[in-house]
Amino acid sequence: MRILVVGGSGLIGAHVVDVLRERGHAATTVARTAQPGIDHLLDVGSAQVDEVRQLLAGHDGVVYATRTDEQRPLPKPIYPEFRRDNVDPVVRLFTAARLEGLTRGVVMGSYYTYFDRLHPQ
Repeated sequence: MRILVVGGSGLIGAHVVDVLRERGHAATTVARTAQPGIDHLLDVGSAQVDEVRQLLAGHDGVVYATRTDEQRPLPKPIYPEFRRDNVDPVVRLFTAARLEGLTRGVVMGSYYTYFDRLHPQ
């Protein structure tokens, strides 16, 4: 399968790419900043459905592995920033995926949330 990994340069996304390739899948990477191994530059936070749809063409599935920068405290109320960074881009991405005919998709969770629950201290 051909899988588009949004956030392919991040901690989680890079591991997803490695696992996909180890299992024989073709992984295409998308990130906000240029780095070795990144196939396409795109800020999904501001990208429109048509821009994302162009990247999805020819793929079988998509993985969303990006997030709000939780390393700094979010201004209160946090919901507007959280929605802008985590909800709206996912809606646009999966709208584009549906329009492009993709039937497989994954939204990865935040490792910060995981570790905060595991080690709240």
